Amino acid sequence: MCGIAGFYGLGKINPNIIQKTLKTMKHRGPDFEDHKHISSKTNNAYLLHTRLRIIDLHHRSNQPFTYKNLTIVFNGEIYNYVELKNDLKKQGYKFKTNSDTEVLLKLYYAYGYKAFEKCEGMWAFAIYDSRKENLIIARDRFGEKPLFFYRKKDGIYFSSEVKSLFCLSDKKFHLNNNKIKQNLYYGYKSINNNNQTFFKDIISVPQGCYYIINSDLSLNINKFWKPKIKKNKYINFLEAKDHTLDLLKESLKMRLRADVPLAFSLSGGIDSSILVSLAKKKLNLNPNTFSIIDSGSKYNEKKLIDKTANDLNNNHQYIFLKKENNFVKNLETMISNYCCPIPTISQYIQNKIIKKISKKNYKIIISGVGSDEIFTGYYHHFPLYFSELKKNSLKNNIESWKENILPFINNKIYTNAKTYLDQMMPKNHIFDFDTKYNSKLKVKLDQPLILKKFSKNKLKDRMLNELFHEIVPPILHLDDLNSMASSVENRSPFLDSKLFEFVYSLPNKFLIGNGYQKILLRALSKNIITNEVRLNREKKGFNASLSNVFDIKDDLNLKKFFNIVEYLSDFIDIKFLKDEVKNIRNKNLDNRTNKVIYTLLNMGIFVKRFS
Repeated sequence: MCGIAGFYGLGKINPNIIQKTLKTMKHRGPDFEDHKHISSKTNNAYLLHTRLRIIDLHHRSNQPFTYKNLTIVFNGEIYNYVELKNDLKKQGYKFKTNSDTEVLLKLYYAYGYKAFEKCEGMWAFAIYDSRKENLIIARDRFGEKPLFFYRKKDGIYFSSEVKSLFCLSDKKFHLNNNKIKQNLYYGYKSINNNNQTFFKDIISVPQGCYYIINSDLSLNINKFWKPKIKKNKYINFLEAKDHTLDLLKESLKMRLRADVPLAFSLSGGIDSSILVSLAKKKLNLNPNTFSIIDSGSKYNEKKLIDKTANDLNNNHQYIFLKKENNFVKNLETMISNYCCPIPTISQYIQNKIIKKISKKNYKIIISGVGSDEIFTGYYHHFPLYFSELKKNSLKNNIESWKENILPFINNKIYTNAKTYLDQMMPKNHIFDFDTKYNSKLKVKLDQPLILKKFSKNKLKDRMLNELFHEIVPPILHLDDLNSMASSVENRSPFLDSKLFEFVYSLPNKFLIGNGYQKILLRALSKNIITNEVRLNREKKGFNASLSNVFDIKDDLNLKKFFNIVEYLSDFIDIKFLKDEVKNIRNKNLDNRTNKVIYTLLNMGIFVKRFS
C-alpha cells in the first residue's frame, strides 16, 4: 500500500514541487519515497511514489520500479502474485525480489493489457513505456484503491489523493457546485453516480478501467472488466454452499499474505465474524480484533461481539464512543486533510479504530465491506425479492417477513412488503430524500440523476447499483483515506471477483427469503461462528448515532453549527434551517434528523474550507 502521483506531457516540473508533493503523500508511505523523471523527444514523464512496506520489506522492492522499457508506480496489492509469479517462472522470467510489484510489471511485459484480467487484488498504478512512449494508468475491479486524474492541453496529472494532485499540478481548483447540490439533495449515495469529484476538472478513474495516454497526449479509455451476471440453473443449494465456502476461504487466505502484523475489524454481524472465525478455525491464524461500541442501544452490538470474541478466545480490544467536545474540530481536520466531505458518521468513527490499530503497530486491517451487496443484507432487499415470487411462495415469505423482520424496520418506506411488485424502486426510496428539507434547498441540478441498469432482475439490479455506485464506493474511498492517514492498509475479502461472479450466478432464493437475508452465508458458517451471531436477524451495521458524539442541543455546539451552515447560504434557506433546529432542541432526535444535521455540518465545513 502506497501513494502514487505523476505527470505525463510537455514541460518540466520544478523539483521543489516534486518534493512538496512527496511530502503530501508521506502518510501513505512513510517507509521510503522517490521519483523518476523520464524524457522522450516530445514529452516528460514524472512518476512519484511513497512506500508502506507490506510485502518484501527489503529496499530492493522500492519504487519507482523499472524492468527493461517499463517503469511502474503502484498502490495496492496483487493478492494472487504467488500463483502469477510461478506461471511467469515457467515462461523463463527471473525475479530479484519477493514483491508483487515486480510480478505485476513483468506480467504486463508478458501479456500487455491482458495482464489486468489475470490479477486478483486492489490497485491503482501507472506504467510508463519508454519504447512506445505512452503511459498506462489503471484501477481495480471494485475501485478499492483511489485514482484521480486531471487533464489539460499540455499533459495529464494523476494521484492517489486529491491533495497531491493540487500540489503537483500547482493549480487552484474550484468547487464543483453541481456535486455539492447533488449531495445536499439526494445524500451521499448519489455522489458516485458519475466520475466527477467535488472539484471541477478532477475526475475519479472508473473502477475496472485503464487509460492509455499516447505520445500525442490523446487518451484511450478501456474497460478490462465488466460484472458478469450469468444464471447457474443446474446447481443445488448444498453445492452452492460448499463452493462459496471454498471461494471465501481462498479469498481470505490470499488477503492474509503479508510480511507485517494484521488485525480484523469485528462487529456483531455475520460478515466480519465469519472472516475472523475462518482465519482462526480454518486457516490457523490467531486473529487480533478491534471493535467500536456506541453507548446508545440502537447501534450497540457488544453482546454479539462478546459471543464471537469468547468463542475464539483471541486478542480482542474495545473502543468506547463518548460525547466529544472537539467533534467539530476533528471533523474539520479530517475534511481538510482528505479534501472531501466525510459521507457518514460511520467513517468518522472508523477513523478511531484505525488510529488504535496503528498505535498497536498493526499495518493491515481486514473488514467485511461488500458482503451486504453480494449476499443481500439490507431490509429493502426483501420487498425487491418478493417482486419475483409467485402467489403461494409470496404469501409464505411475507408472513415470515412480518414475523421476523418487520419489527426491526424503522424506515416506514420499507414496511410495505408489496411496494415493488409492479414498479422499480423510486429514487426517494434509494437516497436520503426529505421532502420538507429539500423544498428549502436552492438547488436546480444541472443534470438529472440517472440510475444505472445492470440487470432485469430487480433485486440484483439494486444490489449492483449499491455495490458499484451508491454504498460501497464512498465506504471504500473513506476506508482508504482513514487507513492511509495512519499508514495502515485496508483489505476487503468479500470483494473478490471469483466469489462475486459465482454468488451473482445463483438464484435469489439461495440468498434471501423466509425471514432471513444472507441465507447462503448463514448456512456455510454453521459450526464456524456462534449461532447467536449466525441466526441473528436484526441489522445494526457499523454505525453510531450523531447525538452520542455531538450534542446539537448544547448552546456552544448549536452556535458552531449555525456558524458553519452559513457557508451553505447559496444552497439552502438558512432562516428555515435555524428555525427547524431551534424547534428540535426540546425533542428527541430521530435518525432522519440526525442525518440531516450531520450532512449540513459536514458539507458546510467542506465548503468553508475549500471555497
